[in-house]
Amino acid sequence: MNPVVTVVIPIYNSEKFLPDLLMNLHNQKYQMAEFLLIDDGSTDQSAEIISQYISLSSDRRLHLVQQKNAGVSSARNTGLGLARGEYIIFADSDDLFDSEFVEAYVSRIKLHNSDMEFFSAEKVDGSSNHSVIGAIDYTNIASETPISAAQMITYFSELKAWGFPFCYISRTKLWEEIRFDTAIRYQEDVLVLFQIWTKFPKVTMYVNCESHYQYVQHADSALHTMTVEDYWQFVTVDDRILEMVGETFPAELTVKLEALRTSSLMSVIASSLILKDDANYKKARHAFFESYKRAAFSRDTLKRRVFQFILLKLNTKFLLRVVYRNLYKM
Repeated sequence: MNPVVTVVIPIYNSEKFLPDLLMNLHNQKYQMAEFLLIDDGSTDQSAEIISQYISLSSDRRLHLVQQKNAGVSSARNTGLGLARGEYIIFADSDDLFDSEFVEAYVSRIKLHNSDMEFFSAEKVDGSSNHSVIGAIDYTNIASETPISAAQMITYFSELKAWGFPFCYISRTKLWEEIRFDTAIRYQEDVLVLFQIWTKFPKVTMYVNCESHYQYVQHADSALHTMTVEDYWQFVTVDDRILEMVGETFPAELTVKLEALRTSSLMSVIASSLILKDDANYKKARHAFFESYKRAAFSRDTLKRRVFQFILLKLNTKFLLRVVYRNLYKM
């Protein structure tokens, strides 16, 4: 009998996280699942630890798949290609989740007979206590009525929705012709959602405020070591998204999404300032002004963007370096 849901977990040099991960997977209450642990060419003992655990636990839901190192997107794509479940969930090897994680996601998508279900998640620090330090919070847009692709795109433009793969469950059929772009290192998770929504513009979705997942924030993670060029990749993804949405949805949506691009450009500006990269600062500053003219901002983000616009017009770099960290908290 085929599993109802496939959970895809990329693994790369994750040996220190595997005890928690394997225990959390084994403790999942939902039994009609397959857990695909895609080892992406690990050079530590990850594959051996997983193989031994599978052998000792006799948990038939656990499956180890090994491939040459090709990146997290490639690992997720391998999982998508092997998935037998009607539904797909993604999880990360260094995160935590409760025993109802899979059951809750499956229960909701079956209850609503929807194509995608989104869930909130906690952000916790990397200490042994895993103290809560924030949230991916969908409370404000959670609804007991279906949400359209156009509405979710609007929420993205207003920074009320995000692309975290572990925050949703979806029908596997949506992924038949869609894969993560292995050439994109950052925002590949956002890009793939827009690929789904522009291919299936009538997709039915619900947003839930409940949380069963803990997103662990590590000080040495890729997001904490990004370069200015990495932040430009956010803009590249935004450009691709704007093109896709413009071909499928009314023009008013692209105007709203332009607001997302201004946010990405501000990230480039902030990193350029901190790293004293004047060339990229000038380039991003000019692009910000152009994007600002085209964008339609929500009430929640307008104050922030106006403040940023004024500071950039004044072009006082010292002041910008001091205040930029607070710009994203307003």
